[in-house]
Amino acid sequence: MALRRILVSLLILLALAGGGVALFSHWRKRFHSEEGTAPFKITKVEVKRDFANAVLTLTVDYDNRAGDAEVTTAATTDDPNGARLVTASGKAPPLFFLPGVIPPVIKAGEQAEVTVIYWLDRDHLRDALKFESKGQSVAVKNASPFDLNAIENQTSVTFTDPNWKLP
Repeated sequence: MALRRILVSLLILLALAGGGVALFSHWRKRFHSEEGTAPFKITKVEVKRDFANAVLTLTVDYDNRAGDAEVTTAATTDDPNGARLVTASGKAPPLFFLPGVIPPVIKAGEQAEVTVIYWLDRDHLRDALKFESKGQSVAVKNASPFDLNAIENQTSVTFTDPNWKLP
């Protein structure tokens, strides 16, 4: 009887350890910076096909508590306090503007979860995409081309890591 308890306890411990390893492996593949020190995390990536284009919605948890300046998400490429999406070739896709919606600004000394929306064409989807700010970047999409035709028009897909694979 005591041997059975020990074996059951050992099996439970092994199952818990295996679950922890699987969870860590899944978490590690999510959106993160190469150095791991970026002041922001991508918490959600959603792509909605709009005929021949796509609307990319990023949810970003930005920690600007150590910052001494506002961070604007409508930044030009030469703005050192800006946050933007860029392709591997350095092109910045345009923001998707809706009437009355102002691109978010993260104030100095604050932490905020913001939603930033971009308008992508097929060329943007052939390249890697990364979100960058203050010299740090987080991969949003890897360099593999993404076939927009794989998504039905006006349908959204949420991705959990930069290896955009359809379910």
